[in-house]
Amino acid sequence: MDELTGSLDIGDLMALEKVLDQRARSGGSGGHYGVILVSIEGLKHINSEHGKNTGDEVLRVLRRSLGENVPDSPLARVDSDKFAFLIDDTEQSELSRIANQIKGSLNASPWNVDGRSVAVSVSVVALTGPVVSRLESHVIWAALRAHRTTKLQGLGRRLFDAENQVRLERLQGEVGALRATLALAIYHRDVLTGLLNRLGFKEVLSSMEAPYALAFVDLDNLRDLNDTPELLWDAGDQALIAVARVLESIAPEVTAMRWAGDEFLVVLPGLTVEAAKELLESHLQSSRDSLRVGSIPITVSGGVVSVQEVDGYQSALRRAEKLAKQAKRDGRSRILVARPE
Repeated sequence: MDELTGSLDIGDLMALEKVLDQRARSGGSGGHYGVILVSIEGLKHINSEHGKNTGDEVLRVLRRSLGENVPDSPLARVDSDKFAFLIDDTEQSELSRIANQIKGSLNASPWNVDGRSVAVSVSVVALTGPVVSRLESHVIWAALRAHRTTKLQGLGRRLFDAENQVRLERLQGEVGALRATLALAIYHRDVLTGLLNRLGFKEVLSSMEAPYALAFVDLDNLRDLNDTPELLWDAGDQALIAVARVLESIAPEVTAMRWAGDEFLVVLPGLTVEAAKELLESHLQSSRDSLRVGSIPITVSGGVVSVQEVDGYQSALRRAEKLAKQAKRDGRSRILVARPE
């Protein structure tokens, strides 16, 4: 259950979809089913302009609106700015009609959020199941991938248009920014979690000013989740996605990345190791309802060190990794910090 909006989480929705998928493949009654993905465009801008509380209320308003539009359909928050719901026994034409109706009503006028008029734009993706592509195991994932592809195509179109007018000096800066954004989106993101990968992390570090705190975070029980018979086969992927969503939502200035396997790095600018540890522990504790697969909680261990020089992150990374391993040996589910030498 999502703590902010009271909707289901992505693991719950995938479990429900699995039932519909198996029924459809077995030739039972019901046939096709559908997933509609609704994404708020520019939630970070809303948070920046109006404050995080406004962004949170926008998510609650969207959750209520979707519940009113399709009251009998299971609804889940599947990402920081996205909701999805399942519609049983439907064809693509009917699903598209419902999706267009929802998009039209939500984009018709500014939203009333806590007595203020807030400009909100949403995008909608509608797909029917069961999945036929070998690249996907869930229609929900296929919808998320389709949404990401549409955004990349939009960036590509904007880049093309900007390059056609690059002779105008005022557009040269936008062309460079669009190139960087498009390259970052394609080459510098982890496919599963959407976080920065190692290439993206290096780009971030090139502009990072010391001092900053560097945290190495490692899942404690990924193997246990994968080996639990009653869970879906993709329980490990669900756990990694859940941890990624929590880490990237710590604070706007914090950067999270997937380093390898079940290991993540978090850069916390301007914080001491003690302040960084307190922030991490507080956020992990407040997000405990999101950190679970089925009824099994996900726990993490970590180490936090201070980076005083921009090019000193490699040795800091090794120290942070050692601290995370020590945290596991000490009993797991804890964050250790580097003591002054």
